[in-house]
Amino acid sequence: MAREYKGRNASDIALEAPADSYAWHIFQARSWIDLLHREQNASGIHYAAIHLRYGIEYLMFELLVITGKLVNRSEYEKCIGRKVALERLLKKNEPNYEKLIEFSKALNSIQQLGVRLIYWPLSDLMRYWGVASEFLHFFGSHEETYKNERWLLASSARLESVISEIWKELEENDAIGVFDIDRLQPEAKRSWEDYSTGKIDIENVKLRMKIAHPIIRNRKLNKS
Repeated sequence: MAREYKGRNASDIALEAPADSYAWHIFQARSWIDLLHREQNASGIHYAAIHLRYGIEYLMFELLVITGKLVNRSEYEKCIGRKVALERLLKKNEPNYEKLIEFSKALNSIQQLGVRLIYWPLSDLMRYWGVASEFLHFFGSHEETYKNERWLLASSARLESVISEIWKELEENDAIGVFDIDRLQPEAKRSWEDYSTGKIDIENVKLRMKIAHPIIRNRKLNKS
């Protein structure tokens, strides 16, 4: 993400037209934290936390529902805002998600697209979600929080540590590392179906895709 988050004022951040991506919310969270550092604006804590949590929920939606097809939309939406339900959903689908990551890595290594991909562990995303959620609830009197410089510094540092981890991945990589199952070539889709059901292992996936790679490449060339 090439955009500069530093030096924006509250109006610039608040009136920013939303982009249809989890990365936009992380950009907004980063901007609010920067404003907090410059102006000691305590409200930035909560605005940053809202965008961080929304961005993570959006990312998990992309990974599990839109791209991975591991969870249906209504099932996911029922868990939003409910920590126990969300953790249960992630734990239930984590084995299949981990398989999808390994499958995507195998495909990427064979296709050699030259794209730097991010492989997000669900456990990390849930940890980020938990930190963001801490700042969306009552903390105590303003004397203990908003007007307490120590609280402000500690809170902003805790949020920023998480936002920075995500931001680093966005700066160093190009896209999320999970392939959209519905957009796979027929050979890859069959390999995923067999791998996800345990009929073949990841080495067999690589072997199949190495054999199929010239066929897929020629098919794409003929279409162009």
